[in-house]
Amino acid sequence: MAGKRESKSAKHEAKGDSLAEKGKHAKAVKEYRKALDIDPENERILEKLVRARDMDPGEWGVEDFADSVGWTMKKQEKENPSIRQVHAKLAPEWMKAYSMAVEILSEEDEGRLGERIEKLAAMGEIATRATIGLLLDIRNSPPADDEPREQPDVKP
Repeated sequence: MAGKRESKSAKHEAKGDSLAEKGKHAKAVKEYRKALDIDPENERILEKLVRARDMDPGEWGVEDFADSVGWTMKKQEKENPSIRQVHAKLAPEWMKAYSMAVEILSEEDEGRLGERIEKLAAMGEIATRATIGLLLDIRNSPPADDEPREQPDVKP
């Protein structure tokens, strides 16, 4: 099944290549989009898509700009996976997930604690990344009253 999908993606990519060579960048973008929809992890298609969109002399709308930023970010993440944490902070859901993680830390009611945890967990990867961000913020915050911070006794 993967071979058929890759073959279909390759056809759209080749058509996009042909259109880009002819200077028909807007049409090439459409073909590269189709290829990327079929094979979303293909870094080569992302590069071609970004390049073709940059070469298209047509006017950019808000959606075009958002797509271009998204493709560029995805390409950066492929080249440097650690940048995903930085990109996650740009997501609209980041602050909501971060705030929920903070609320979990201060929740004293066990019943509400479980509800909050489930609600945060339902947010998926952004919740994980926001929680990691909170943990890093706590780790990097200065100790209160200039006292040295003790490391927690963590047992596996």
